[in-house]
Amino acid sequence: MKLTCLHDGGRYFEGPRWHAGQLWFVDCWARTLLSLAPSGECEQHAKFDDDTPCGLGVLPDGRLIVLTMFRKRLLTYADGQLSPYADLSGIATGTIDDMIVDGLGRAYVGDLGFDLPPPPDRGSVGRIILVLPDGTARVAADGAAIRRRRQIEAEDADVSTPEPVDDHVVDRAGRDS
Repeated sequence: MKLTCLHDGGRYFEGPRWHAGQLWFVDCWARTLLSLAPSGECEQHAKFDDDTPCGLGVLPDGRLIVLTMFRKRLLTYADGQLSPYADLSGIATGTIDDMIVDGLGRAYVGDLGFDLPPPPDRGSVGRIILVLPDGTARVAADGAAIRRRRQIEAEDADVSTPEPVDDHVVDRAGRDS
C-alpha cells in the first residue's frame, strides 16, 4: 500500500471527523477550524482568537461542535458562523480537552481536572462531562486516568474510556457502571 499526503503544513491537528464528504479538524496551535476535501484542498472555516480549539464533533442536525480548552466552552459551527452551545466553566475543574458526540447529540467532554501545564502529582483526577442536546451539563464519570481515548460502540450506545488498570464505562444514560 502506498500512502499519499493530502495536506502538509499546519501546527497541531486534533479531532478529525468525517462530515459532509470532507475531513474536518482543528489546528490547536494555529487556533483554526479546517476541512480537507478528498482532492487535498484545505479550507479554513473559523479562527479562534481568544482560546485554543481542541475537540470536534458532529451533532445529528449536521452542525459541528467545537470545544475550546481554557474558556471551557462548546461552540457550534454552521453556515459560516460560530455560536455558543454550552458553557462548562461552572462545572469543569480544569482544562477541557477533546470530546466525542453520540448519534443522539450527547457530547462527552474530557475535563483534565487541572489547568495546563499539568502539576507533577496530578493522579487520576479527570472527569467526563456529559453535555445534553439542550446544552445542560453534568459530570458523567469521575477519576478517569486517561481522558483522551473515548469511543462510542454504536450511534446511541455505550461510551467507554479505557484506562491502564480497568475499563471505566459510561452507560447510555451517562451513569457510571
